[in-house]
Amino acid sequence: MYPNRSGPTAIPCRHKHSVNSIEDPTTLASGSKGIAKHRWGTGFMNSLARQMKIFTPLLQGLLVCAALAAGADKAFGEKSGSDFSPRDRKLIVSILRTLGPLIKDRQTAGRAPLLRWSELAHSLNNKQRLIIRNLRQYSGAAGDDEDPSRQPLVRLDDQYIRTNGQATAIPPQYVTPAVYDAYTRMSQDMQKDLGTALRIESGYRSPAYQLYLFLSHLPRYRFNIAKTSRHVALPGRSEHGSLHHLAIDLINAEGINGDDNPRNFSVLPEYRWMTLHAKEYGFGLSFQEPTIDSAFEPWHWRHRQ
Repeated sequence: MYPNRSGPTAIPCRHKHSVNSIEDPTTLASGSKGIAKHRWGTGFMNSLARQMKIFTPLLQGLLVCAALAAGADKAFGEKSGSDFSPRDRKLIVSILRTLGPLIKDRQTAGRAPLLRWSELAHSLNNKQRLIIRNLRQYSGAAGDDEDPSRQPLVRLDDQYIRTNGQATAIPPQYVTPAVYDAYTRMSQDMQKDLGTALRIESGYRSPAYQLYLFLSHLPRYRFNIAKTSRHVALPGRSEHGSLHHLAIDLINAEGINGDDNPRNFSVLPEYRWMTLHAKEYGFGLSFQEPTIDSAFEPWHWRHRQ
């Protein structure tokens, strides 16, 4: 990863004798025996001066072009608002393309949220792995490759939403036993009060899967880490990776989750019910209003054990 923290600095080339201040050739050569005293010597120096006037701007132009080429990646990154060089942006896109089949396979098997670092890196080349390693170190998630499936998690199957009049299954999700018990009681009470209940669209996510999700959102936010982090946290910084204060993302029976527009979720009767009763079950809204660091997420509720 090559974060673009500062652009290239233009350093003017200052010569003792610039084009605009070329001394008289005879003066320049006055210290040389006999050159300034002979016509052929003076003519030679005059000719040299004329050539310098012609070629020095060209030489300076070439030097400037070389300097710009050396800092092209940084200059482009700053102009585009990206934290990655063009080369690294291409690498990230190639990582997503390479991991596509793996993620699809894990989603089909209901194990995507339990993705391990070793699985993530297995199909990548060395340059792609370097990007992953640098992001892990940057996020503070460079620990060992513990198997997430060994954590005390409850798998949620048989969750459905209605889209276009048809039932669509939500991929299996994982939550801690405490969250499962609290959510079950809350869901039952909401059903009694409203005749409907919210589903869990996302629960626990392993650090490796969290990083994949972060990478998948980078192109949407022009490869800017800060802008992407407002919507998808880096591994080690996400409440979806905490077993003690696990967060869940909720979606209603009609498939409204607020991703495209948070207000679509915040006007739901289910959300209003949550603001009144969620604390009775140990849930609290994590991101109640937009800030520099995070967006408003009315669907994101953290469980406080």
